Amino acid sequence: MTRSIGIVHTDLDGTAAGLVLKEEAELVKELHRVDYPASNCDNIIQKAYEDPEPSCIYVADFAPTQQGCELLKKGLAEGKFLKVMVCDHHNTTKELATHYEWFHHSDNLCGAEVLAHAIDSEVCRAMTQWLQVVRVYDLWLLDSPLRKFAEQVNELHFFLGATIFENIARQCFLFTNWSFFPLEELPINIIFAAIQMRQQDMVQKAIKEIQVCTDTEGTLVAYVTSSANPGKLADAALPALVEKHGAIYLAVVKPQFGKVELRSLGDVDVSLKTKRRGGGGHKKAAGYEYQVTQAPLP
Repeated sequence: MTRSIGIVHTDLDGTAAGLVLKEEAELVKELHRVDYPASNCDNIIQKAYEDPEPSCIYVADFAPTQQGCELLKKGLAEGKFLKVMVCDHHNTTKELATHYEWFHHSDNLCGAEVLAHAIDSEVCRAMTQWLQVVRVYDLWLLDSPLRKFAEQVNELHFFLGATIFENIARQCFLFTNWSFFPLEELPINIIFAAIQMRQQDMVQKAIKEIQVCTDTEGTLVAYVTSSANPGKLADAALPALVEKHGAIYLAVVKPQFGKVELRSLGDVDVSLKTKRRGGGGHKKAAGYEYQVTQAPLP
């Protein structure tokens, strides 16, 4: 029996990619949500390669290391993998994508959109509007008319977690041909109001605790240890910080998760800051994992 394995990122975009895979009938029976470092993805690929039964591998909004890609290539040649599809959009994997015909990449789309375009089915085309919302948040497109709705959707994902969010997505605002309408009109508006209040409190507390220093490359960084949503915190704090200091970015340290989230208004490319820490992301939004024995800042 052929195993169909999906590997996606843990954020909203990754959950959207997982929904794409699950909506495609029989496409993926086994879904793994992984975070950086990329070797976490390699480990799943290695186990699939060692399985005596052949597998189909789908990776979206994430990518293996070059070593992992070479194992996928080897598995295809040996018949261990019957099909391989890697769909990513992070700056840190753009060059890697050029070496493999099954590696789809676009830095203008979210990872789930790259996957949907690669599959190009009627189901995927029906999800276009929903995936545009995901892209607006994931690429932090500040001027988009969908920005408010995209932030609401991400807050639900942040608060509820991927599994519960996925169930709500199917039962509530994505249940009719994957169209959507304002969350305020849905029964979950009470949950959403609670999320807003919680986030506002966390953001205001975090702003008071922000400190400014220089990172190892001499770039100014405003940092804080907080559980606040990094996007909301950046919206509230970065404009004033940039006005006062010039080129600066925000680092939100989350020790409970061993993660650091970086945000920028565009004057600092934070994807470059994460690359040498084994992370990934985009010019304005990126992140990486760190161990408690390491200094958390780039």
